[in-house]
Amino acid sequence: MERTATERLRANEKLKVGSTVIANLGTALFASAFGRWFLAGMDGWAIIWIVFGLTGIAIAIQLMSFLEPETVDG
Repeated sequence: MERTATERLRANEKLKVGSTVIANLGTALFASAFGRWFLAGMDGWAIIWIVFGLTGIAIAIQLMSFLEPETVDG
């Protein structure tokens, strides 16, 4: 059974919210790790958090590929 336009819109909005939250967390991790690297020098934790931050951003971008097409009715 095909979903209605309203159901697709709601699902897309939920996906956008989830993607935005993950992207913001990834950006915060990356920025704080970069700041730590800048102020205290590169260490293992800074590298780990930079990788986790960039991974979060990449996951958020990939989530957007799961958006369903929205049709225009009338």
